[in-house]
Amino acid sequence: MITATNLWKKADRGSIERWKIRIVDDDTKIKRIPTMDSRVLTFGDIDGTELVFQTSHCPKARYLYFRYVVALLRARRHKRKGWLQ
Repeated sequence: MITATNLWKKADRGSIERWKIRIVDDDTKIKRIPTMDSRVLTFGDIDGTELVFQTSHCPKARYLYFRYVVALLRARRHKRKGWLQ
């Protein structure tokens, strides 16, 4: 069973190496992302894709996990559609 404590410990040890972009609010998925070219891109288009850093300098796994949990809690508090999926 995966619990928050177990995942936090894994994040500390650096055993989580790959991350996925997850949009937790269905209303945000239809919003457009500004791009440098003329492409039309929405947050829904990047939902579920792997998060790739351009250099070896990236945030610690603990921070990324913390931001994900905070996003879920905020979506729940504001009763956003789709936060449970």
